[in-house]
Amino acid sequence: MTWLTYVALCLSLLALAALPLAAEPIPKLPTDFGPCPRLVEPFMRHVIQLRAAEGLNRVNTEETDPAKIVIYGNAEDANVAWIGAAAYQYPWSRFHKNEVLRQRAFAMMDALPKIKPDGNWDDGGLGAQFMLQSYAWAALSWLETGDVDAARAQAWREAVVKIADHTMISQHFGPYQPSALAGQYANPEMYYLSGLAAAWKVTGDEKYKQEAALSIRRYGDWLYPGGGMAYFCRSQPQHGYQHMVVKSVALYWDVTGDDYALDMLKRMAPYFPAVQHRSGWETDAEQSWVKHTFWNFLVPGVGVMIAASTGDGANRTVADRAVLLQADNVENRVPTFSDTGWHWYNYHLTTFDAAALRLLERNTLPEPTPLPDRRVMVDGSFRGVRSHWDDFTAAVGTRQMNDSLAGAYLCDPREPLAPLGAAVDGVYLEVMRDFREAAENQPAGYRTRFACVDWDPTVTFTEAQGLAAVSCVSRLCVPYWGDMPFLGGEGGANQYADWDQVQHWAVWRDHLIGLTALHCHADGGAVEGQDVARMRWRLSPQERPLDQAERTDRYWAFNYGDLAVTLERLEEQGGFYFAEGQDEPAPRASWYPTLERGAPWQAGDYAYVATIIRPATAEGEVQVKALTHGAAAALVEPGGRKALVWVVNLSRHFQQQLLAIPAGATVRTYMRQVEMPRVPLGESATAGLLGGQEALWVVESPNPLTAEALLAAVSSGVGR
Repeated sequence: MTWLTYVALCLSLLALAALPLAAEPIPKLPTDFGPCPRLVEPFMRHVIQLRAAEGLNRVNTEETDPAKIVIYGNAEDANVAWIGAAAYQYPWSRFHKNEVLRQRAFAMMDALPKIKPDGNWDDGGLGAQFMLQSYAWAALSWLETGDVDAARAQAWREAVVKIADHTMISQHFGPYQPSALAGQYANPEMYYLSGLAAAWKVTGDEKYKQEAALSIRRYGDWLYPGGGMAYFCRSQPQHGYQHMVVKSVALYWDVTGDDYALDMLKRMAPYFPAVQHRSGWETDAEQSWVKHTFWNFLVPGVGVMIAASTGDGANRTVADRAVLLQADNVENRVPTFSDTGWHWYNYHLTTFDAAALRLLERNTLPEPTPLPDRRVMVDGSFRGVRSHWDDFTAAVGTRQMNDSLAGAYLCDPREPLAPLGAAVDGVYLEVMRDFREAAENQPAGYRTRFACVDWDPTVTFTEAQGLAAVSCVSRLCVPYWGDMPFLGGEGGANQYADWDQVQHWAVWRDHLIGLTALHCHADGGAVEGQDVARMRWRLSPQERPLDQAERTDRYWAFNYGDLAVTLERLEEQGGFYFAEGQDEPAPRASWYPTLERGAPWQAGDYAYVATIIRPATAEGEVQVKALTHGAAAALVEPGGRKALVWVVNLSRHFQQQLLAIPAGATVRTYMRQVEMPRVPLGESATAGLLGGQEALWVVESPNPLTAEALLAAVSSGVGR
């Protein structure tokens, strides 16, 4: 070799050394696991293996740029690694001690800290809290396998420390200026505290355990008697966030053994058995403005975590029912009312199953406990009514910032994914306004919808003798979850309409009955007629048969699928009229009925409307009648020997209502969950109702009762 040749060779070797080294290719994992099981433990095992393989196959092991190695660049990547640890750990897994899976998961775990070397994942939303839980639990799960080399384990511990420390700053906005949301927003703080518990196990630093214990105790009095956890500023539960709270509390309890967490899980146990229908569908009328969704089913691992930790068989039943729907989803079955874009059982959801299997390592899953198919109840955590009656289910709630108090569903257990035969999935009282003149800071043509999003509506309940009802009085406000940048009560040119609403909803047998009112308090509305005040009934899903049985100026009866709906305009001032809309997007039915009052409107305009929703085959009779400043509904049981007369005040001021007791009949009066004194012989039953209140008369007679005769016996007394 000549001297020049030697120099050229050396230069070539130096040039090659300066190039980035490509990572060694790693094979893909098999993903063919056959049909998804329909039993809860086999289901969770199946999903963990499947989603671990699918997710880890997406890790780009041939890249050197950390941001290109991972899939999303957020907590969902850590969820993939967390699931992978479960698939690697258990002897029943096809991937037990699988080297290819381990290498792919390690590539993900190594890359994530390099994307944010300082550990600051705060994206202005929930990124910091979510990453803390996902990465810390992924690291802990892998370290527990004993198959992480010392150098890598130390690097992960350092990454967990940085993420945890920055997340504590993010959660509190600095050690000397606590965030107003600390102790006010359960959704991120629960993930935060369970992530801290894992960080403590990974690092041994007691400060993480202590902060986690403080965080969970901030929410002890947020648990309502029905088991629901308020998730934001003491609002009512939302199903998806309730899932997240259960997982977080269960994981925290698993690693700390804190009895406070176990007690919290026991207190949460009644929630899902109350909201889940036998088909697996969960009653849903409390979702906030942007969270109305068809995908409203329990992740099986949630029921398993409660059942395994508390021994509650009802939650085992809930998990068994949930598996049937989720297995359809895992197999990518599409419901009949949707073509594309249906919810996917993703990596985040699969972490619930990984958490559940972790609990089952030390806890036994109890036998299932049968749940009643027919129940009507006031759910205090929901501030409303839940009902299940065979295949009919209804929910009526008054969750703050909610624009729909009522939802009624006819379920078909044979339907894959969403067993929804037909539904009225929202009844809306709203005012559409153009704010080009009212709010100069809004762009030209800006339009919004006023809805029932009052931060603190006035709410009362009545529950007795097979009927449960809720009443709500509130202003119509700009939706906080939409375009409104501030909370209700903070003021603003576009905050409140000059309208309020009164809603009364009752569930009786397999009927949902509504008596509702819109009131205008000031002249207004665009003269050109673009603004409109209306009540709107939204139908779901699309392509169910519509049969308009009868329609007049005051009365509208139609069937949607096998769901029968009756709308009746009881009284109005200002020219409210029935109309039709055609602009709802799929998978909901595009067609919907409305009762409208176009602008301009005047102070004193109002509309009283009755809504009756039931299966077409429902038994029992319901009729309604307008009263002075209110309304009455007569509900007659099959056979006619027992009836309920429900009277409501549809105004904000006092009104007395009277019932002339039928000859030979006995009457019991209920108001605000209390049975009132018996009516003296020969006198009428009376109900003095303040604004938005209601009363219930239970009438029993040896002679058959009719709705017509009962309504004729109801009259209005004094008022003001």
